[in-house]
Amino acid sequence: MVPPPPGEAERLRAVDLVGAYEAGGRLRVRVRPTGRERTLEPDEAEVLRRARDFATVDEHVRALAGAFPPERARRLLRRLRRKGLLWSEADWIAAMRRQAAEAAPPPLRAFALVTGNRERLAARFVEAWGDRPGALHVFEDGRDLAGGAAEARARRLVAPRPGSRFTTRADRAGYARRLAERAGLPPELLAWALLGEPRLNTSGATRNAALLDLLDEPLALFDDDVLPLAWRPRREPGVALFTGGDPTRFSFPDPAIARRMAGERFDLLGAWSAFLGRPVAAVLGAGPVDLSAAEGATLSRAATSPVRVGFVQAGLVGDPGMGSPHHLLRLEGPSRDAMAAGYPETVARRSVARLPPGLALGEGGVFMTYAVALDAEAAALPFFPHGRNGDGAWGMAQRETMPHLWRLWVPEALGHLPEPPRRWDLDAELDRTGGWLLTDLLVEALTSRGFQPGAPPELRREHLGRRLVELGELPPGAFEEFWRVRWLDSACRCTVRAEEYLDRYRGEPAAWAAHLRRALDAVRRRLADRDGHLLPELLAFMDADATRAFARDQVRLYGELLLAWPAVLEAARALRAEGVRPSRLPDEASPPVPGRFPRPARRRPRGGTSASGSWTSSASPARAGASTSASAASAGRRCSTRPRRGCCGRPSPSTSRPRTPGAWPPSFPRRGSAACCAACTASPRR
Repeated sequence: MVPPPPGEAERLRAVDLVGAYEAGGRLRVRVRPTGRERTLEPDEAEVLRRARDFATVDEHVRALAGAFPPERARRLLRRLRRKGLLWSEADWIAAMRRQAAEAAPPPLRAFALVTGNRERLAARFVEAWGDRPGALHVFEDGRDLAGGAAEARARRLVAPRPGSRFTTRADRAGYARRLAERAGLPPELLAWALLGEPRLNTSGATRNAALLDLLDEPLALFDDDVLPLAWRPRREPGVALFTGGDPTRFSFPDPAIARRMAGERFDLLGAWSAFLGRPVAAVLGAGPVDLSAAEGATLSRAATSPVRVGFVQAGLVGDPGMGSPHHLLRLEGPSRDAMAAGYPETVARRSVARLPPGLALGEGGVFMTYAVALDAEAAALPFFPHGRNGDGAWGMAQRETMPHLWRLWVPEALGHLPEPPRRWDLDAELDRTGGWLLTDLLVEALTSRGFQPGAPPELRREHLGRRLVELGELPPGAFEEFWRVRWLDSACRCTVRAEEYLDRYRGEPAAWAAHLRRALDAVRRRLADRDGHLLPELLAFMDADATRAFARDQVRLYGELLLAWPAVLEAARALRAEGVRPSRLPDEASPPVPGRFPRPARRRPRGGTSASGSWTSSASPARAGASTSASAASAGRRCSTRPRRGCCGRPSPSTSRPRTPGAWPPSFPRRGSAACCAACTASPRR
């Protein structure tokens, strides 16, 4: 069917194309939505290259004025429309609404509250939740490994609610041991995933326990400083699609007013269940659809593959939940106008209302777990266990591995009210601009290599895991070169953007320009520092050499966790069938306190020596009669396939990395494989 000629008000843009030049400048392209191939003349290819945004024919003609006369541009646009290489907003919306309806996914029945030694905040959350439906799961991250006070706090929170469960670090430690034994994985890897590094924020490890506890179920995650009462202003009708970025708008209410704005109580889980797991076509409905912020690849993916809502994200009112005010200095559009109106008080008082004007649906973009609902498939990806902004790193990994799960922002803001209220020293915070977090390095490693279009999620996750393992096994100098180059690129882009902002807004308001220049000076000082790329959050408790070694190990360990995660999920399902979960009911007795976990052994990188200062190698206790001399432990990594079932405890020889999909992670060979020592292979499994 030939599309009708474009109308005056019809908004058009180029379809998503993949192509290669042929002889004579002609371009052979494949149209992603349909898979058809076309041959283009050079002028047609130039028009398609420039027509990347939805616009009317007249707007396109004006944009092409420097390359083509108006009448020539109009003829080219009409020809491309007849060829099906320009599509309209109406075309895409109609195609989406023709998609077949699917059965409704299971509703949200449980919500997890992540807390740590903050009983007052957690009790405030539970009280504000009241009698609304939902099974409460409290994940207490208190540092007393033996239970004690942490267990008592968690019991008090869940006792009044029938069917509620709780988990402490001691529970997670014991569960990690059983999980490692069932999955045939090293216990130190599971301890790293479920307990994390205690000197850092370990909320990611706590969320991993939540994923395993509520496996194969949709769940909602809340931080303990969230108030589950909403501010629901009048929303714009329809749905806006976006690709990456931030679809929310900021306003800056007075803190006293912000604390009173979130006060409406409604069925959060029921409201979010109306969207979670639904196909995109079901969310679009019959209302208006705004496609102006969506890229062609996003639209093509939705039109040609089953894409659904994998996450429902609420806005917030109160504390912005940011470690630095630098992001607020780079706001644009209506958010920037609100920030500049009373600057610097708007930023200094650390109080915001952040939510989209209406429903906003898209792939990628900002991801924060203070209040979010996750589809059951989200458990296929573990969180990085420690460090700030671990949820942002997980969101990037999710976009890389599961692009068919999109994010929906809803126009309702929950209270985000830490106690005591947080304050910013603007000058001190801006002087720290340019310093990376550990998760910033992880994000750069996650995005350092692309994927073949159409690759399934399992292959993407495995590919990503192998990439991280390869990076972590680089010689120290090579890894630091990768790290430094990525940081330099990020810092240089930051300076360029800051200069662009200063030019665009002509240095107004003056206080904002002064603060942005101060942040710019801080980045430049770091660029002049030979060690400017090192991570301040690690330098707070280790020296520079230890920071380099620790960061490399963390990248490798997360890669190994991604490779081992399918086995972890299968073991978790098997344990759950036996009634074993990370959490327990309030009347269940405390589990036996496990022994001290061995920390992950740091492997000697290829082509280099091991730097000092990282986690020390400490293998699991071997069975009686096993050969476990100290010299064997220092000679290399112990064979850790099943250390409690006849493993010899000897170092495993290095092996070539398997390349076939689904192969066992190279760091953890199966018992009896060529990577396992001969004594282990020969001994019978008991």
